[in-house]
Amino acid sequence: MNWWLAAGAALLAAAALLWPIRVGLRVHAGAGGLVVQALYNLGGPLKGALRLPVSRLLERLAGGAGPAGQPGAQRRDGSDRSVWEEPGWTLVVGMLRIAIASLRTVDRFECKTRIGTGDAASTSWCTGLLWALGSGTIAALSRKATWLSPPRFGVEPDFAGVSFLLDATCIFRFRCGEIILAAVLYAIRRVRKGGG
Repeated sequence: MNWWLAAGAALLAAAALLWPIRVGLRVHAGAGGLVVQALYNLGGPLKGALRLPVSRLLERLAGGAGPAGQPGAQRRDGSDRSVWEEPGWTLVVGMLRIAIASLRTVDRFECKTRIGTGDAASTSWCTGLLWALGSGTIAALSRKATWLSPPRFGVEPDFAGVSFLLDATCIFRFRCGEIILAAVLYAIRRVRKGGG
């Protein structure tokens, strides 16, 4: 009887490690401000979006984003310590490295931009610049990631007036086992470097 219980638990653990999970970001910037949402889909009815408080984060970074000793390094509380030197950022950087190492499958990438400067020549120039930046970003991602659907990207000029609108969605697919493996490899690298 215990053998069946152990086999069932092993199958359940294997299914949990191999279950595909989708996470991503949706960014909307326009006249109403900047809205960033974290998207998640754990399968079935377990999906949704969480609004991220990016305005507070940007205000905090603006208070001390520069390295110590350079302009902008003075924080609002009067200390010279950079925001990047705080202990929490070490954890954030570590988590980002683990995420980048394991998020290699792009489920969906869509980006629509509308830009207008009020002048036809500068609007055309900005439109071309955004096309170049977007295409270069997609090409760089293509070297490291697998696309499950073709990326959709577009820049539309607005010759009628001054405007800017960005609507982007990027969703990655991964398995829990991939995250665990990336975390173990990151920890091994840190121990070998002496970072404890």
